[in-house]
Amino acid sequence: RRVHGMEFLDQATIDTFAAYKNKVDPEGRFNKGKLMAGSGLENAYTPSFGLLEQESIIMEQSAIGEIADDISDCLRCGKCKPVCSTHVPRANLLYSPRNKILGTSLLIEAFLYEEQTRRGISLKHFDEFNDVADHCTVCHRCEKPCPVN
Repeated sequence: RRVHGMEFLDQATIDTFAAYKNKVDPEGRFNKGKLMAGSGLENAYTPSFGLLEQESIIMEQSAIGEIADDISDCLRCGKCKPVCSTHVPRANLLYSPRNKILGTSLLIEAFLYEEQTRRGISLKHFDEFNDVADHCTVCHRCEKPCPVN
């Protein structure tokens, strides 16, 4: 039996949420068919606590964990942007140093979710990783202005 969380909420909390959702989303477009009592929460895009053990194994046994550790301290302050060789203001925001880090974080989350739910890893994610990596010269000029190293 999978636990989805609704059984841990009292009926008043569920009713309050349902009333709010009906008020702000009367046509039911946001998370259609999800996050409502009886809606089959197993389809919600939220890994259960049962997947945490799988996630830790994936993080420990692959390069993904090392990459995640390398970027986890980024404050996204932007002090690295002026010295970045590949950042061109107003050209493509994805290629600023902090957005390359943010993109990498999101790709790691996508890899973990797909692996945990056994959906298989999309090759498109590798293309996206390559795209981010192709816009970094590994010159390390971003290290000097970085407040967290």
